Amino acid sequence: MITLQKSRKVRGYLIVIIMLSHVIDGKFKSISTLLRVIMPSGVAFFLYSTGYGFIKQYLKEGENYLNGFLINKIVKKLLFPYVFACLTFAVLKIAVAGDLNVFRVNRGYTFLPNAWYIDLTIIIYLIYYLIYRYIKKRKQRIAAGIVFSVAFITGCLAGGYSSVWYGDLPAFILGMIVACCEERLINFFDRYCGIALTTCVCCLAVTNMMTFHLFRFPLSGTLGAFGNAIFTPLVLVLICFKIQAECKYLTWLGDHSYKLYLWHGIVLSAARILWDNVIVIGIVCFLATAWIAGILNGIEKKILCR
Repeated sequence: MITLQKSRKVRGYLIVIIMLSHVIDGKFKSISTLLRVIMPSGVAFFLYSTGYGFIKQYLKEGENYLNGFLINKIVKKLLFPYVFACLTFAVLKIAVAGDLNVFRVNRGYTFLPNAWYIDLTIIIYLIYYLIYRYIKKRKQRIAAGIVFSVAFITGCLAGGYSSVWYGDLPAFILGMIVACCEERLINFFDRYCGIALTTCVCCLAVTNMMTFHLFRFPLSGTLGAFGNAIFTPLVLVLICFKIQAECKYLTWLGDHSYKLYLWHGIVLSAARILWDNVIVIGIVCFLATAWIAGILNGIEKKILCR
């Protein structure tokens, strides 16, 4: 379907798109519009590959995969870097603003720039770890996953949160489904890849237009977000199914995509204090974030080895 190596390359390509979109931030209208259309595919595929990887490892290792998952995967690999990034950003904001009012966060926004994806990943990982840890029967796990999804989406809607908080949740579930049915899907796509890719691209175009509210009916944005979360990973998977591409730089970016996503907003905020030129800000943002990600990755490996 899509190997780990291919997944890394796709993640590397998408993290560049996400960072570039945040750097430009509407400065160049035509480029910004194009990136705005492509950018949602990044988070959708990240969550898809997370759900896919979770189930693939679980099917391979069984219950042993869950041993130490909470500490090693959630706490050490996700929470520790996130908390450290938040503390660093707090120091930066206090140094600039000079007071503690910087800690006020409006509803629906995260303290760390663009960190809603990080929050969502941690929540999903924790919930599905608990489901697989304490529920043994397959049907009960499915029911628990449905209950969580409905409750989470309902809570976001009731709280007035935008679709960015819940719209990509189906991508994680899709990744889990693909991992469970991979052999059958490979046989199907091997025979009907062209038809499947064309259909998914058309569906993605429609759902993308729904997210921009070009079709005006109730919940069009929400349904469009759900559609993007499903069809974006499928399009990328089908493309990877047929295309072979070698690029060690994209692989490196994919391996460090979490930290790049986590830190680029902080670096970008600092760069905008010092410079006004978008090109200079972009170069500094990419280089500095990559440097930070490389250093932190080395520290993380030492911590996980203990």
